[in-house]
Amino acid sequence: MSGYGKSVSAAQYVDDVNEDSTVIIDGLTKNWRLPGWRICWVVGPKNLISALSQSGSFLDGGANHPLQLAAIPLLDPALVALEKVALQKHFKAKRDHVLSRLHALGIDVDLPPTSTFYIWLNLEKLPEPLNNGLVFFEELLKFKTIVIPGIFFDINPAHRRNLFNSPCHHFVRLSFGPPIEDLDKGLDAIGMVLRKAKKAGTQNIGYGSVIWL
Repeated sequence: MSGYGKSVSAAQYVDDVNEDSTVIIDGLTKNWRLPGWRICWVVGPKNLISALSQSGSFLDGGANHPLQLAAIPLLDPALVALEKVALQKHFKAKRDHVLSRLHALGIDVDLPPTSTFYIWLNLEKLPEPLNNGLVFFEELLKFKTIVIPGIFFDINPAHRRNLFNSPCHHFVRLSFGPPIEDLDKGLDAIGMVLRKAKKAGTQNIGYGSVIWL
């Protein structure tokens, strides 16, 4: 299991939870893959936790008690260590599979992910207008496949920049969270979009994107 199960907790950098200006928020949604439980926790100064508790009780009553009790065994350090190894092996296999298939399609990833199940895919080397994240998104929709255009992740306060001046304009985000069979269907769709553009040209691709301007 060498190389697997390693992680870094922000908690190791907190000397005094009531004095250090650090707030840690975590929950069962990601690492434990239980988003429906709606269980999370906050580590921080006592006065902040007290205020959050009062606000949570007022807004939604807080997490239900049975699931809070059911969550306690899941936090056992020995179980967490095993879960980390299993989770990292599972997603590394899917990551490597997706990266390999993208490479076979002529699309290489600049920075392969090391701690998430998302790939930040640079389209700049594709022919215009497929190198536009919005156009790429629209073309894949025709094959019932969804990626997220990079500009949706651009921090652009008050919309000061035109979207197409965004540094994220030529990117899309892919998730390799779904089952491998679904990932292959999506990758097949990417291949079909690229082959379609190569065979028929790109003259009639992307005109629907004017509605996004």
